[in-house]
Amino acid sequence: MDFDDIEKLLREPIRNPFGPFSKVVAEYDAVSGSAKRPTFQPNDGIADAVLQNGVPKSEADGHPVDWHIGLAAFCSRSSRGVIGEIAAEHFDAMVELYRVWEDIEGSTFAEPMYRPRGTPVGDPKARGAQLVPRLGIPDRDQLSDHYINSVLRPYAQAEIALRRRFFKAIQASHKNREWIGFRPIHAGRFVPIHPFAGFDGKGGYAIDRATYLEGFGISEDEFGTANFPHMKPYESQESWVFLVAECGSLLTSPCLQEEHPGAQTRSNRIGRPKGTGFDNQDAPFVAMGVQFIKDRRANSATEAARLILIDHFEEIAGNGEWESKQSRIRNKIIKALK
Repeated sequence: MDFDDIEKLLREPIRNPFGPFSKVVAEYDAVSGSAKRPTFQPNDGIADAVLQNGVPKSEADGHPVDWHIGLAAFCSRSSRGVIGEIAAEHFDAMVELYRVWEDIEGSTFAEPMYRPRGTPVGDPKARGAQLVPRLGIPDRDQLSDHYINSVLRPYAQAEIALRRRFFKAIQASHKNREWIGFRPIHAGRFVPIHPFAGFDGKGGYAIDRATYLEGFGISEDEFGTANFPHMKPYESQESWVFLVAECGSLLTSPCLQEEHPGAQTRSNRIGRPKGTGFDNQDAPFVAMGVQFIKDRRANSATEAARLILIDHFEEIAGNGEWESKQSRIRNKIIKALK
């Protein structure tokens, strides 16, 4: 946030609960779930391919089945495929929220930060002075109502909004068949987690606080609990298993399709086959992306392509913008991984 942004906030009243953090939430809305990802085809019999008598297989059609184990996988940036991407998008938004707060600190927008000496402080917790405890704010009991209501409370409300959107991104990804999941029942057998049922059996995809914090590596004391009520973990959730379409490409076709359901294709297309432009020039970057994923430097083809573009954008052939080059390299990495 630069000086002009702060001046604008000073001139205009806050018209939404997120105040100076609204842009972070809006940008997360724009990015979350926007990437085109591989999806499982409807009615492809994938459950029969990866379960044997209701038990998850370690191999199918001679290929290893790359399971994610436990609901906490959705809160780990090291998870593979779309699950790791969803976690990374959410984590990045939380980091950006903190960066905006750092920009605000010491600005005229944050003043007055403290009450005048001798002013009764009332109940600091009731006033909201203890919200977002990980922010390094000294003398919280003396924080002004202006700072609490213009900075601290909007920060806490933005966190809630980002978390709710995170759960919705998981739900949207499941409905789009970008991953499938199974939960255990009696006798060690597993049954599918259906999109209409969600994690809780009622269509909800909220993840309990303990699992969320453990997955993202955040302590209870650092995060605080005022805006994240306790929820009992789902039964046996540490044993749930998930398979993402991108990693499911280890299984033989026709388990996957490259585009979302409903994407248009042209079998009589004239000219070069789609996606083969700059094959020779792109080859070393595709190999680099594949190695990034094998070395776990990247959680997905999307992340691998992004890392490559950061260092090699000008070297990558073509006159396209960042998005088109990243999409091209990403698609070729996915193809190379098959």
